[in-house]
Amino acid sequence: MDLGEATIRSLDWAQYRIKTGDASQFGDQLIRLLHSRDATESLEVWRNIENHVVSQDTIYDAAEPTVDSILAALVEERPDHVKAMIIDLLFLLLNGGSVEDPNLSGRCRARAMRGTWLLVREAANGPEWVRDAVLEVLELVDAGTAAALRAWLDS
Repeated sequence: MDLGEATIRSLDWAQYRIKTGDASQFGDQLIRLLHSRDATESLEVWRNIENHVVSQDTIYDAAEPTVDSILAALVEERPDHVKAMIIDLLFLLLNGGSVEDPNLSGRCRARAMRGTWLLVREAANGPEWVRDAVLEVLELVDAGTAAALRAWLDS
């Protein structure tokens, strides 16, 4: 079991909410995403994630542990189809907001800030599409780090 899966399994998802209610089964969807064999399977799993923890720029409180889980998942090497989905999910979570809990987006960004080093590593070592996606995420987390990294990558 890798760190991403271990992190997901360690959380009590039932104490969190997603758009459709109780998030008790949501961790299972994240694990399925991490283990998806190809792009088709990851897209199928994506449908059970995207409109549950984030929907039309609205995030739900399961977003906080999802940010932690995504960052833990980035510690391990992932196939491109998985990496693309988890980076996109991180962007959507950090770009969203909550009417019910106006501080949720700030807490998600604070959690993501702890993983800035992982994001920098991904951008520095990944292909161009990873670099571009991660830079978009970093803009939401720490614009100064994003600017410095962009300058370093362009030099």
